[in-house]
Amino acid sequence: MRLISQGDGMWVSEDGRCSIERDDTYETYCDDPHPQKLSRDDRAKFAGMDDHDRRGLSSWNWPKYWALLHGHKGFVCDGGQSHWYTMWVVVVEDERTEDVYDKFGQARAALEAIAGEKTTLVRRKP
Repeated sequence: MRLISQGDGMWVSEDGRCSIERDDTYETYCDDPHPQKLSRDDRAKFAGMDDHDRRGLSSWNWPKYWALLHGHKGFVCDGGQSHWYTMWVVVVEDERTEDVYDKFGQARAALEAIAGEKTTLVRRKP
């Protein structure tokens, strides 16, 4: 089965029956301090900030900005926060499967098991 890239976070089979999709709507709440990775969105948001912009950062954004400024890949969350995160979902004939996956490769393996065939990834030419 050939999965064709439809853009960031979407791969669809040639016949349109199957897809692997990135879903950014998962949320979790933490009670205790824990390490937290910086997301692509965080990196993009803080990349062009000047001194004036930094003064308006919330207490939640300061640790992210500090980590990025010092070349770290993440920071320590103090706890008591909601976090949004990304999962990969498999869709077969317009129905999401019950499981969600942390990594694209896990979702791809699940789709291959459901479909009973290997997949090949094809990137569309710009």
